[in-house]
Amino acid sequence: MNSPRLQAAIIEERVSWIREMLARLRALPQWWTDLFKGGQVLLLTDVDRRVWVVPYQHLKVLQRICTCLEGSLVEWAITGSLGMALQGVPVEVHDIDLQTDRRGAYEIERCLAEFVVQPVRFSESERIRSHLGRLEIDGVQVEIMGDIQKRLENGSWEEPVRVTDHRRWVEIAGMRVPVLSLEYEAQAYLRLGRCDKAEMLRAWLSRRQ
Repeated sequence: MNSPRLQAAIIEERVSWIREMLARLRALPQWWTDLFKGGQVLLLTDVDRRVWVVPYQHLKVLQRICTCLEGSLVEWAITGSLGMALQGVPVEVHDIDLQTDRRGAYEIERCLAEFVVQPVRFSESERIRSHLGRLEIDGVQVEIMGDIQKRLENGSWEEPVRVTDHRRWVEIAGMRVPVLSLEYEAQAYLRLGRCDKAEMLRAWLSRRQ
């Protein structure tokens, strides 16, 4: 899908949102009930919100990544702020984080070699280790993480995360994109000591139910 088609797909989703809002206006009593249900403003549905929250430039880069990996054997998924936004969470999107296994990290690097700014290599910090690399595509930072392991409370390392165990698929602007489930993301943030992020996701999941 080229950029004009991507723009058209985004416009179509936004037009659908406007049509939905107009339909709600024609049924004001029920619309007001839905709008303030449970004390939470529900003006945008999860799917509607994504086409406004995710920057267009990020969608263009995501399109390039999906096209590059289409048909490959790489098991991958979007994580971090973009993964949340693609699932409807109202967060600010900065970069694009790709999670995969060890082989996938080096294969993604090979597929997008012209954009590499930091080659993939094994990297370890106090709480996390992985095969880590960075790209820059059309001004957007992209981080590759393969075979992520988080340190356990006893000081040992967990087994490398299997992306396919926590992956789900979302559709946006004509693309089918793999993301890590929000339930898994909340657990991962908690293990990394990022309790604020974990609590934000848990609260959002609770409201959605």
